Amino acid sequence: MHLLKSLVRSPSLDKTRCRPAPTHPERTGNPAQTCHPERSEGSPTYCNRWRSLAALGMTHLREMTTPLRMTRSLGLTCLLGITCVLIASCSFSSERGTLGTQPGFKSTALQLHNQLRKQHSAPPLAWDNTLAHYAEQHALTCQFKHSHGPYGENLAAGHRTIGDAIHAWYVENKYYSYEHPQFSVKTGHFTQLVWVSSNKLGCAFAICDGKNGTPGKYYVCEYSPPGNVINPGFFARNVIANH
Repeated sequence: MHLLKSLVRSPSLDKTRCRPAPTHPERTGNPAQTCHPERSEGSPTYCNRWRSLAALGMTHLREMTTPLRMTRSLGLTCLLGITCVLIASCSFSSERGTLGTQPGFKSTALQLHNQLRKQHSAPPLAWDNTLAHYAEQHALTCQFKHSHGPYGENLAAGHRTIGDAIHAWYVENKYYSYEHPQFSVKTGHFTQLVWVSSNKLGCAFAICDGKNGTPGKYYVCEYSPPGNVINPGFFARNVIANH
């Protein structure tokens, strides 16, 4: 199973979901936000209430005031040997991946990005260790959702190599309309990949293998300045037709 996710930023959506695009986004690191529904599997769940299911009906077990992360396991607990209740087992732990390594990972990610960008008249990206570290930390969470950080972000999971992930992002170009340049969830990875104003790149991956619902290897690439800014004219200037 392969999963992909990219970012769009909007100046018009609620600030809790998508922050306004800056006046000059090419020269800033304004946080990119997700403007389409998030995948819910593996997201932190808070246990605010435990309920007991007794033989003679439903009763409240007790109220919890401190948020705790919910795991998937369920436990059968007997209170005082009288009432058996089924409660959600809560803990402070979360499933994390293992940092992945691949021969030539950095050079492959950078060279392939720049080869594809060149086809769209976009200048080459430079590797940035700060972005790579940020990508690494997010990949280790095995949470297939955007980090809502200060960079553009492409996500992929289930692909064998970083090259496979990048090609999966780029193949979206066949759905992009240069006559009507704009963001689409079908082309968001491609447009970020070739975004002219982006000039820095950092990528990483983690071995998740199903942790928090994320299959296989989880690839994360960060871009600065971020792309997919939907202000008028930005897509026309930053996503150039293949030549």
